[in-house]
Amino acid sequence: MVINMKKVIIALDLHGTLLDVNWKITTGNRELLLGLLNDMKPYVDFYICTGNDYSFVEKYVDKDILNLIHGFVLESGCLVYKSSQKTVLTDECTTYKIKELEEYFKSLKLPFIKYFAKREASISIFTCDESGGEVPAKFYEIIKYELDHHEYKDDFCVTWSNVAIDIIPTGYSKWNTLKKHAEDKTIISFMDSFNDKEIALYSDYCILPANSSEELIFYLRNNNRLIFPLKQSHFIKNHGYIASTKYTDAVIEGLNYLKPNIVGVRLATPNQENK
Repeated sequence: MVINMKKVIIALDLHGTLLDVNWKITTGNRELLLGLLNDMKPYVDFYICTGNDYSFVEKYVDKDILNLIHGFVLESGCLVYKSSQKTVLTDECTTYKIKELEEYFKSLKLPFIKYFAKREASISIFTCDESGGEVPAKFYEIIKYELDHHEYKDDFCVTWSNVAIDIIPTGYSKWNTLKKHAEDKTIISFMDSFNDKEIALYSDYCILPANSSEELIFYLRNNNRLIFPLKQSHFIKNHGYIASTKYTDAVIEGLNYLKPNIVGVRLATPNQENK
């Protein structure tokens, strides 16, 4: 079965996927990535989907690459940046509550927190930076406990990436926001962390870097998403594929698998794959 690539969205996570462990796209990878994005852009809408805001994306992603991105799902689905226009999706009441909640968490002065990143409709509690730090997953339960005992406990939820613990309004996610922009397009996602769990589970095809978190992989398998090595010759809908490489290299590896099918992604049913 073949689908037209003009009906495809490729969603790219930022930390741990598009960016390497040092929060960079190396010079060599930059050139490879630019070539792939340029070749595929006429047929694919590329989206960066991240817990960060646009100023953060601008700081760490080269402008030439950003010019090839169709849209940005920011703050874990609370904002959209497209055609140089930002749209905050949360209402004023939610924004007010998130600022109050952020002040509460700042007042706790928890020792594992490196800093609170600038956000409009969510909270990002960074436990590491480019120089290193603690893994956010270690402290997720502490933040969740505090939220569960706060008056706004029903209004927000806690998740985490490989750099930060995020508090976002209930009902918001990268997946929910991207899906609204997808129309009838097929969605292929490149994701690595637990805060990507919905988009990794529900996208038509998911490619996971080799550095993807064990929690994400467990979640996908526990929700009946079969995962195979990316080297397989066919892409089967609603399956996941693990690259042999990490970070930016994995994005390049995955795009190279898709590029030969620039007018269509080869799909197979499970029966065809097992023949």
